[in-house]
Amino acid sequence: MKALLILFWLPVAVGLSSCSSAKDTDDTGVVADTDTDTDTDTDKGFVELAVGDTHNCARKGDGAVQCWGNNSQKQIEPPEGVAFQALSAGVWQSCGLDIDGAVHCWGCEGNDLGQCDGLQGTYSAIAVGSYHGCAIDLSGVISCWGCEDLRDFGQCDAPSGNYTTLAASDQHTCALDTEGKVACWGCGRDDQGQCSSREARFVALDAGGSHTCGLTDASEVICWGSEQFGAVDSPPGQWAAVGTGHVHSCGVTSDGLVECWGCEAEGPEPDQGQCESPEGGTYQKVGGGTGHGCALGADGTIDCWGCGDDWKWDAGQCEAPAP
Repeated sequence: MKALLILFWLPVAVGLSSCSSAKDTDDTGVVADTDTDTDTDTDKGFVELAVGDTHNCARKGDGAVQCWGNNSQKQIEPPEGVAFQALSAGVWQSCGLDIDGAVHCWGCEGNDLGQCDGLQGTYSAIAVGSYHGCAIDLSGVISCWGCEDLRDFGQCDAPSGNYTTLAASDQHTCALDTEGKVACWGCGRDDQGQCSSREARFVALDAGGSHTCGLTDASEVICWGSEQFGAVDSPPGQWAAVGTGHVHSCGVTSDGLVECWGCEAEGPEPDQGQCESPEGGTYQKVGGGTGHGCALGADGTIDCWGCGDDWKWDAGQCEAPAP
């Protein structure tokens, strides 16, 4: 989810992936960003999906990365010769951890407020938003970067403690500690409850435009934050993954189906088809952007949907590449 585009009809940071963790095998890992599968079988296609605001990236088992969609800041041009173990996609940037745990970021050519600076050191999880990024080091400590100029809303002020999973959006960041408890920070500009805590124990997390969703240890999806578009109205059932967009959320059911909710508002802008989930496939992970969604299939392929008819922010982010 990622220039601080804060009007709905402009690109905005959303879960934007969400979180990506080398240790988190669940998401968007896109489970959330849940994109942390360490499978090394390149014959099975993609093993990780990072959905950004208007671009996406995916990783194969050998660490090779492909990105597609909006390239206005070179955010779909990963560094050559680097093998990755985790990815996260923002608005103007993409970042990842290489196989040694080092942070690499690309993009930001024209809208750089430090969100592409990254960190030195070795890390196990990473998540990026509009103008910031955060990563968890091998001891479980979170460090963040970016938030320069007038884009500091507290989303870089990571809490102390030990954490395993990250999720970042435009104005807020969330993490799960070693007990599965959620902590969120930021929201200094537009607090609609997306930074509030929940008592449940979570195994996966994703951050949307003004809302947050988590997958509990009981396989339930709980969302909180802005009620404007219905993105927090998660349906009952058993879930295997969760992902968020700017005004919508999606989940993968225990049967491998994708269901989405939200997009509720008058006028054409909020609904670009991103709540019309794919049919007929079996999926393992899902994520959302401003006007689109993508899901990683059990077979390693990726399906994307939304982008509207003649939508001005359609830059090919719904045209997923073949593995």
